[in-house]
This record gives sequence, C-alpha cells and structure tokens, in this order.
Amino acid sequence: MSEADRLTELDASLLPATAAQERLWLAERFADDHAVYPVPVRVDLRGPLDVSALRAALARCVARHEALRTGFDTADGRPHQVIVDPPGPPVPVPVTDLRHLPPRQRAERARELADAQHRRPFTPTELPLLRARLLTLDTRHHELCLTVHHTVCDGASVEQLVDELLTEYASAVAGTPTPVPEPPVGLAEWTERRLALAASPAARVDLDHWRRRLAGVPPVLELPTDRPRPRTAPGRSGVHRFTVGPPLLPRLRELSRDCGVSLFGALLGGLAALLHRYTRQPDLCVGVPVTLRDAPDLHRTLGPLLNTVAVRLTATPSTTTRELLTATGRAVREAMAHGAVPFEHVVDALDLPGVPGVTPLFQVMFSHERVGTRRWRFGDLTATAEILAYPFARTDLVVAVEESDTRLDARLEYRADIFDAARMARLAGHYTTLLDAAAREPDRPVAALPLLTAGERALVLERWNDTAVPFPDSATVAELFAEQVRRAPDAPAIHSNGVVISYRELNRRANRIAAALTDLGVGPEVVVGVCLPRSVDAVAALLGVLKAGGGYLPLDPGHPPRRLAALVDDVAAAVVLTNRTYADRVAGAGVRLLRLDDPATGLDRYPADDPPRRGGPENLAYVIHTSGSTGTPNGVAVAQRALVARVREVTYGQFGPGQTVLHLASLAFDASVTEVWAPLLNGGALAVPAPDQPFLDQVREGITRNPVTVVQLVSPQLPLVLDAAPELLDGVERVLVGGDLMSPRHAAALLARHDPRRFTFIHLYGPTECTLMATCERVTQVDPDAPSVPVGRPLPNTRVYVLSPDLVPVPVGVPGEVVIAGAGLARGYLGRPAATARRFRPDPFGPPGSRMYRTGDLGRFLPDGRIEFLGRIDRQVKIRGFRIETGEVEAALAGHPAVAEAVVTVRDDLPGGRGLAGYLVPADPAAPPDPDTLRDHLRAILPGHMVPAGFVVLPRLPLTGNGKVDRAALPPVELTVEPVDRSARTPVERQLARLWAEALEVPDVPTGADFFDIGGNSLRITRLFDLIEATWPGRLRLAELLELGTVRRQARVLRDRIGPAAATAVAASDVRGDGS
Repeated sequence: MSEADRLTELDASLLPATAAQERLWLAERFADDHAVYPVPVRVDLRGPLDVSALRAALARCVARHEALRTGFDTADGRPHQVIVDPPGPPVPVPVTDLRHLPPRQRAERARELADAQHRRPFTPTELPLLRARLLTLDTRHHELCLTVHHTVCDGASVEQLVDELLTEYASAVAGTPTPVPEPPVGLAEWTERRLALAASPAARVDLDHWRRRLAGVPPVLELPTDRPRPRTAPGRSGVHRFTVGPPLLPRLRELSRDCGVSLFGALLGGLAALLHRYTRQPDLCVGVPVTLRDAPDLHRTLGPLLNTVAVRLTATPSTTTRELLTATGRAVREAMAHGAVPFEHVVDALDLPGVPGVTPLFQVMFSHERVGTRRWRFGDLTATAEILAYPFARTDLVVAVEESDTRLDARLEYRADIFDAARMARLAGHYTTLLDAAAREPDRPVAALPLLTAGERALVLERWNDTAVPFPDSATVAELFAEQVRRAPDAPAIHSNGVVISYRELNRRANRIAAALTDLGVGPEVVVGVCLPRSVDAVAALLGVLKAGGGYLPLDPGHPPRRLAALVDDVAAAVVLTNRTYADRVAGAGVRLLRLDDPATGLDRYPADDPPRRGGPENLAYVIHTSGSTGTPNGVAVAQRALVARVREVTYGQFGPGQTVLHLASLAFDASVTEVWAPLLNGGALAVPAPDQPFLDQVREGITRNPVTVVQLVSPQLPLVLDAAPELLDGVERVLVGGDLMSPRHAAALLARHDPRRFTFIHLYGPTECTLMATCERVTQVDPDAPSVPVGRPLPNTRVYVLSPDLVPVPVGVPGEVVIAGAGLARGYLGRPAATARRFRPDPFGPPGSRMYRTGDLGRFLPDGRIEFLGRIDRQVKIRGFRIETGEVEAALAGHPAVAEAVVTVRDDLPGGRGLAGYLVPADPAAPPDPDTLRDHLRAILPGHMVPAGFVVLPRLPLTGNGKVDRAALPPVELTVEPVDRSARTPVERQLARLWAEALEVPDVPTGADFFDIGGNSLRITRLFDLIEATWPGRLRLAELLELGTVRRQARVLRDRIGPAAATAVAASDVRGDGS
C-alpha cells in the first residue's frame, strides 16, 4: 500500500510519518536507556532575566509551529504523527538554582543536568518532543537547555527556534507585539507534500538513477577500529574538535577555485582520500545531508526538512588530488540533482543485505555549513546559542565542518564503542596533514601524499625503531662457539637419550667434520646439505659446516627423495652430510655423500683441534627453503652476521649457563635456528628427544628426562600441548611461541597455570627471511576472548615498519604491510635475483644502503608501539562484497572451548556459490562441537557474512615441513552445510518461529538463520519485538533481538527467563495447537 493510500484510510487525526521520521522513530525504539536522535541546544544568558517572559515566549513559539506540538502514535504497526491543535498546556520550564554550590562546581553540575536531559530517552508516544530547563549559575548568568527530537526538527529548525524564542522574549519584556511572522507552511502540509513527492513519477526517476549509481556499492567501509563492532545499533558517541585556520584555509579556498569546486567539495574530496588511505578501498560512499527547505514558503517552517544522499567516489593510488576533487564536484552535483527522493526509499530500492550494527550504504557522513555569530543582545541581556553534538552516534563517524571567514571549526562525532578518543585525535591530524599536502601539490597522487603528522612519523619510523645495540658483528659462529668452549669446556652442550655431551666433546666432533669437509673443497659460500634427524650428530654437522667456512642446507629425512634432490640441486650443494640410515634418501641428488657413521668415512683420522678461521660474518651461514608463490621453494640465504644478531645476547630469552632448550623443530624448519644456536652461542644446552615418536611423546620425553628450562613452540603446537597434557609445561621457566596467529584462549590458559614471578611467556614473530624473528612480546596477561595476541616490539638492531602498498608509512592503528629491516635480514633468495628484488627493497627510512623485506603480512601499530599481526594479505578474500580476513574468523572459531585448532578457507563449490569453510580439530575427539553450536558462537561475535557456510572436523591439521598449516593439503571433503532447518526443537522455539514468520510475512523460518539474512530489517524487527512482548512481556529487550539473531538463540534466553512453569505452559499450548 502506498503512502498516499494509507493517508486516506487512516483516522484524520493521524498523519503518516515520512520515511525519515519512521527511521528515526525506529532507532529510538532500539535504545533502552538513552535518546538516540535528540537535537541538544545550550543558550547562555548573561544579564537580568525575566523567567516569566521566557516561558511566555516559548509558549508562543510552540503555538506558532506544529512541529513543536507533534508526537507519534502507532497505527497498522507503523508510526504516525499526532499534532495537538489547539495547543495543550505550556511546555514546562523548571528552574534549577545552582548558586548554593561553590562557583567552580556550578558549571560542572550544569553540564551534568543538561546531559541528563539530552540523554533521557524519548518514549514512543511522548508529546511534545520538546524539553526545556533553566539553570541559574549566578544572579545574572543562566543557561537554557533545550532538547528537541530530530523527528520533528532538524538543526536549522532549532537554530530558527532559538532566534524566534529570543525575539519573542524581547517583545514580551518590552510589552510590544511580536515581530515574528507565521510560517506559510506548517509541518502537516509539508508532510503531505513530502509523501506526495515520494509517490510521484519524479521520485521514480530519481530512484532509477540511484539504482544505477549505487549498484554494487560495498556494504561496509572498513575503517580500522579499536574494538570489534557489536551487532547492536550505534551507541554512545565521542567528540573530537579541531580547527583549521591560516595559512591552510586560504590555500584550501584557492585549491577549490583551481579545481572548479566549492570548499565543501574540496573538503569532501580530501575526506575521501583519507578514507581510501585508511581502508585501501577504492570504492567509497559518504553520506551528505541535503536541505529540503529550498522553496520560498518553507524558509520559516520548523520540521525535519532534511534528507541524506550517498556520494559515491572512486580513489585509487594513482588518482591525483585534482582528479579526485573534480570527480567529487561532479558526484555532489549529481547527488543534489536527485536528492529529493527519501534516502530510506533509496535503501529499500537497492535491497541491500542487512548487517547488524552497520548503517546502510555508508558509515561516514560529512557536513559543511557557513556560519555567523549566533549572538543576541536585548538591552542588558546578552545571549549566545550553541547546538551541541549528538550524545549518541548516528553512524560510525560524522565529520562536521563549520566555516567562518577566518577558520574552519570541525568536529568528529564517532562511535565510542568501537573507536578510542586517541584514534580520532590522530585522524584529525591526518586529515589536516593530507589537506595541506593536497593544497600544495594538487597533481600528486593521493597515495603519495603525506598522512602522518611530523610527530607521528618520528614515532613510527624513529622512536619505536630505536633498537640499535652493540653485538659481536665481526665474529663468526665458529668463533663465538669456541669462546664458550674456552670458558666452560666441560659444561653440558647437549642432552640426548640420557647422554650428556660437553662443549669440549661437541667441539671435537665438529672439528673433525670441518676438516673432512675442507678436504672436499668446502669453504666460504659453498653449500653443504645436512640430511639427518635431530641428534648429536646433526648438531655437530651444522657446526662442522660453519667451522669449514661453508653454509649448511638442512634437509628433512622425512621428505620425499625427489624433493630432497630438488633442494640440493637448487642451491648447487657440493656435498651432503648424512648417515647410513638416510643415505638412500639423498642418493639421487647427484652429489658427494659423507656418511658420518660409516667407518669408511674415517672421521677419527681427522684432527680434533680448532681449524683456522675460514670466511667471515658476511659469508653464508645457512639456506632454508620456504614455499614459493609459484610452487617452487625459495632458498633463503642467511649470512653469519644476521644469525649472530638474532641469537647472541638476546632480549627474548635467557640461554646462558644453566639453561636448557628443548630441541623439537626439524632442522629444515627455521625454528631450529633458535633451538640450536641460541644456547650454544650463549653457554646453555639443548635437549634432543628421539624424533621417531609422536609430537607429544617428544615433548614428554624431552622435559621429563632432561633439565629443560626453555620450550619453543610454533602457534599450532601450543593448543596440542595444553589441550592434551598441559602439565608438561608446568616445570619450565620460559615458553616461546611463534609462527601463525596464536590462540588467545590457550595463551591465557598457559599464563593461568604459572606463577608470573617464576615464569616467562614470550610471543615471537618473524619470517624466515628475517632470520626467524623480528619482534617479541613478553606476555603477562591475555583476554581469552580477544581476537589476537600482539607480537610486540622490534628486536634489538631491527626496524619494523607498517606501510601502504606504495611503501608509505600508515598511521598508528591502521592496517598495512609489515616490512622489516635491520641486522637480521637475510641476503635474499639464493639464485633468484628477480624474486629477491621483489621482496627485498632499498630501505628509504634507514641508513644509506640498507634494505627492507616486504613480508606480505598484514599488521598495525598499537598506540603503545606494539605490533598486532592481522594475517596474510593474500588471505584477505571478498565474499558478497565484504572484504574478510580469514585469520579473524579463525581466531573467533578457535576461541570456542570445544575447538583446539581452526583454519578457515574459501571454497567455490559450496551450495549458493563462493563462501567460507571452517576446518577444526576438536578439543575432545570423542565429542566434536555441533555445527549449530559453532554458528551460534560465531554469530555472537562476528557479522553474519563472516560465519562459515560449513565445517569439517579433522583429527589434526596438516602441517608443512616448517610447522605451518598446509592449506593446500586440507581435504576436499563434502562440507557439513547448514540445513534449512524448518523444524523447531522445543515448544518455545516453535512459538517463537511462528512470531518470526508473522513479522517477516513468510510461511516459516529456519530456526538457525539470522534475522537479517532472511529478509529482516529494522521495521520488521520492531514488529517482532511487539509480538514477543505481547506473548512474553518484559522478557526480551528490543536491542537483544539484534544480539540474539536466530530463533534458536532467542528461545534459549527466553526459556531461562520465563522459567520451567511457563515453558511447560507453552508446551501444552503447542500440543493443543492453539498458537498461544
């Protein structure tokens, strides 16, 4: 039924609400304890005040304007305006005298009382929607607090109301007739015009324009937040104010003239550039308010004469400021030309997917107005007025700019539930910095414009990277090991199978191997393969290669022979050290084999004395292969200086005398670098459990049979240990965890088992290309429900940047690529100069000649300088227009107590097309979690588009040789896809499902489906609330329906709140089939 048809059918005393009024009325209903859309005003009055005259003036304003006598009632389930005519009792203006308080406390108390008035919720049927209070701060100082609801007045109307009120007051004091004319058009007539326009052919033309213009618009602008976005509507707001004056303002005015746009267009274009830099999204949509009072007879009408249009803009890294501003001007003119059609009708016409907690079409608004001084003087009385910021957020961010002749007064109104005040202060600085640069160089690409303030740039590039400390950068690994041998020759170096190998003995074995290799021509830059399992011989072999001056290539004996041969060939290894057991695995490599346990090798005939120095710190130490994007592994070449920088006298652990490190990693995995060389170059020891047994048995043997003090794990291994045998780690002094995203739940569980005075927990991060690690964090507390655990700060002699795709520093809190520089950097990929040039780039922020490595990881600086790892850039996917970081979904899934490990991937073979699939290892293999339980868990913390379509339960996740999840090896099994469950399980679910079906006007509903995924919207959810309230009064709040998005979750809460007796009554009525 059209608006016009409903208007004629309803009682004449009820006037249908406009689409905008209906939206605001619905928003008000979702708030339980605060007003959502008040327009708060403070009028400061200095001088003698006649309170009776002020009350009379307000009464005359109310009598003149229908908007001030309008409330709302419901008919046919929707809001309708009720205009009281003739006027009822005067609007009360209570007076609160604050003169009994000390002078310093009066202003604070006045703010508290005013805030309480502005925040107090408006009831759905409150009449009128205008409140007033007079606060007396001194005999000649008062504050008048006015609160008008936005459903009946916009900001311009409130400004006019204040002007008329003060003019009426002057007339009342003087006893003269009022000079204020009656408005030609009242709210009722304007409403009828608006409803008629909405149903006109012109509106249909406008709607067709918007369907074309906004087709495929991204559903969410992904501004980085400080907290996860709740499913509920925007709540409490914060405000940050800043000013733009000379010399920037004149340059901006010149820029706007030069680009052929208004200052409004220049500021909006600059905001679009900023949003592009913050989100890396090229497709941007910003909401802009449009006045509807252009007709001459509407200039004195009070009412919600305001609409909103969506200005869609495109910004790419190559777009220049001039191009963007010119396009902005065109987009604004086009939007204004079609700006009469109600915004709400545009949203309905686009049939956008509902996203709880997200305003449709845009999440950022921009407003600009030219203002003069709002000051009045009547004899000895001076008045100034100010429209205050909304106390509750309308959307994620509102950028409001007021222009005067000499400056711009700007404010950021933001959602305080997802943004911190410090982030908004930084954003304001970035906005002005970008505008200043754009005005200076309008033909420069927006991606290249400086964004950071000078202070923040110094912070992220210099202060947080001030990590230089002395280390033995001229020494080789062999020399540093020899130093430990001289210092304590009989100290334990290796514990293995009940045998303790001293530094002296290990040194003698390594020296003999070095001598044998020297006879075979091994020296600096010669690669030697080592195909041995973890063992004393393996450690001696690694050390022997380095003593000979060569670099070692670790080869995992468990890998297929063809792969081992390919790796040997890739680096042109001269010889491979192995033993008789594994010699056949590398026999096809076509190189010389040296079997360490073969009597024919005759190691005993080689000298056990230290060889002379061969090579230096700049020479190759080792080559470890990592997965390449083309499928061919890349050999990462690391020099000895980089190795020494990472493991000698480090800050992330204690590896000296008395410390024993559990050696769990395969030599082919870069974690072995720490496990072997950190203790051996600092005077500690390593414990080597037998490798041919399950992982947990290796941990158990290593810890129970040896004096282990330090355990290093990769992230997927921590849940394995803590879920199966947490007691194994109870006696260790230090646990180091690195690799993929660490589970916050398991990190919290580990901390809970230890006394912080005697236990240290370290989180490490870094790729193989940076000699295993680049940052570390001493973890002292973890929120188990947090999305991640920060990876800390740069290690000594390491610099870490967070950069845009164009390698420009991004602001604190904004995601970018993690880029690493410093002493631990690898040389590059052996024999692959093109791949090396792509990832290892000159460092423009470091000393001349320095390099940096592009990790391909997504991260951001936290305000305290720590770094948060956000996943791989190449694992960001787009589904139904939403950009999703699968790591965030993995962290949420792994946060369920029944899930030990989780991986989320994208599949194209799901019912309904491309979607997310979750792979998980249950904490209890005998009781894997139900898919519905997992969906409920995820829907409580993630938007619906981030919930996987199905789940696969695995006994274990497949791992690469480096201990990381092998996503390519995830089984291509049929997913358990959510069924269209039409059958409710309990009587309460069945009754609730009927109410859902009635509210949605459908035959039945899936009890596990999200309300907004099956046609729900704000109006329908209020209808659902009314139905639930009539059935179970006071049991669910309207806002809870957003949080509890499915029939099943709502029924579960209802059952708990109505109690067993009421649930039994529902069951009885369900059996009778009476629907009651």
